[in-house]
Amino acid sequence: MQVSDLVELSAYGKKRFANKYMLDRRGLVIGTGGDGYYWEVYWFDLNFKSYMSRRELKHLKAQKST
Repeated sequence: MQVSDLVELSAYGKKRFANKYMLDRRGLVIGTGGDGYYWEVYWFDLNFKSYMSRRELKHLKAQKST
C-alpha cells in the first residue's frame, strides 16, 4: 500500500463496529502513521480523515465496463 492508493474496507474492516460509517465508501491514502502500521485515509463521501490499520483496508478494484 502506498500514498495515493484508492481503498475501501476489507472484510475484517467491515466487521468492526467502529467502521460503521465507512461501509461501502471509497477512500484515498494520504499518509502514514509514524510507525508505518497505520495509514491516514481520506473518505470521499464523508469528507473525513481517519487512521486505519492495513488489515482494515484493501485496494479498490476497477469496475469493468460492459
